[in-house]
Amino acid sequence: MNDLAQRGPLGFKSGKPTKKPRQGLPPVSRKRADYRKSEAGREESAYCKWLHEWKMCCLSGRPDIQVAHTSDVADGKGMAIKGPIRHALPLSFWLHLYEERNRSTFWPDAGFPGNERYKWAERLFDIFEANDDPTTLFLDMQDRANKAFLADILRKGQR
Repeated sequence: MNDLAQRGPLGFKSGKPTKKPRQGLPPVSRKRADYRKSEAGREESAYCKWLHEWKMCCLSGRPDIQVAHTSDVADGKGMAIKGPIRHALPLSFWLHLYEERNRSTFWPDAGFPGNERYKWAERLFDIFEANDDPTTLFLDMQDRANKAFLADILRKGQR
């Protein structure tokens, strides 16, 4: 029996199409073991640990924080693919949930239009690198935030 007789109806040996290779550079996956062991992975782990030690949402001041990767790079790409760690901010659980689903409108409505959130996130990362206290930055962000918008999200989330 020749090779063609063993193939399925679509012309593939198993009868099922195989995945085509992706074009361009592969996205950075932060769940791979080789990334977690790399210098960038260790830096990201240290940064996340540092953010959790402060236990303060940068917008609401609540202690129930999660590290929100605010970059648009991750939109629609799944949980493992994130933007640069320099663009991560600590957000309360409910704010983070809302931000992930409505990133394009969340930041302008919260009082940080355009790419302003990246500037604040990079300032926070610089504070981490200098091993300083981020409380002043968090308080500045909380003063600037649209409190009515944030309170509405938190109120709806806790129902």
